[in-house]
Amino acid sequence: MRWTLLATPLFSTSEVLIGALQGVQKFHYRPLLRDLGASAFFAPIALGLSFVPLLGPKALGIGFAAGHGAIALLSAWFWARESRDSSRGPLLPKPELFRYALPLWLADSVNSAGLRAAVLLMARFAAPGTVAAFGIVQNIWQTANLARRAFETPLASLTASSATTEDVEFLFRKVVRRVLLWQMPLVMLAAAAGGSLLHLISPQLGTSQEHFGLALLIASTYVITGPSLGQQVLAGLGHSPRLFFGSLLSTVLNIALLFLLTPRYGLVGACVSQAGVAIGGATLGAFQLRRFARLSPFPRPYWRTLGICLLPSVAGVAMYYAQPDLPWMAWSLGIVSTAIWAILVPARLKE
Repeated sequence: MRWTLLATPLFSTSEVLIGALQGVQKFHYRPLLRDLGASAFFAPIALGLSFVPLLGPKALGIGFAAGHGAIALLSAWFWARESRDSSRGPLLPKPELFRYALPLWLADSVNSAGLRAAVLLMARFAAPGTVAAFGIVQNIWQTANLARRAFETPLASLTASSATTEDVEFLFRKVVRRVLLWQMPLVMLAAAAGGSLLHLISPQLGTSQEHFGLALLIASTYVITGPSLGQQVLAGLGHSPRLFFGSLLSTVLNIALLFLLTPRYGLVGACVSQAGVAIGGATLGAFQLRRFARLSPFPRPYWRTLGICLLPSVAGVAMYYAQPDLPWMAWSLGIVSTAIWAILVPARLKE
């Protein structure tokens, strides 16, 4: 545990430097430094140290710290090479960058604290099985959101380099449309067959009510794609404090709704509370996007694309709710809808 804690400042350092590299549009470093990351060093180092007498479990901790230390050193080296021409030196940020980054750091800290508070709150007021099951629900939910997250950092950087308001609007519309189309099959499958996925993981999960709660959560996060990506536009335009305000609102809503709904409704209440947090944060984000960027959070043909995706998902939920013993009906609808998407999406992307 001591060696693992030692890795925390090393991990934080590498995250700052990776973010700096992305800020100067050096996106190709992210797969090496963050996605592959410390695991590339951790496994061989820990395996080698496991043969050293008397180390025992310490080999894992030392390997973990060494892996993150190696990534921190690589990140610093890449950043020094990319910022070699800076007049203020490679590691000293400008005051403007500090004023911009401070609200982003506060927003991430509030989000992290909110997630941990939510877990502690559920552990206090819900059964242990509910806490574990909600972790599974969050994994499914995050998988359905992968397409959107892949576009967030490039959208903020490209917005900052756009010359005119028209360029920003065109970029925002294009990214929103791409995310909606690429995210569509994941949302269809997760919403139409989410109950079956839960049941495959554990026989105690996957009731009709839990299926409905998961589908509601996934559908809510899909509907708010526009306002969520709009937060990255605000970040690219320099309005980083707006992201902090949104994170603060979402954290407060999350704790309040979990406290009200989880003790009585269990996993379903947790899903509904997360959906409420998503909608509440998106409402504030939509207002901020109109107020500070003069952009519509739901550009056309936003609602048509949502309808194409959500109608089959709603039908799949209805099928599963009516016949939970026949999950193949919902699965079939999700697979057929995804096949139709695979045929139509190339033409949609070319328009």
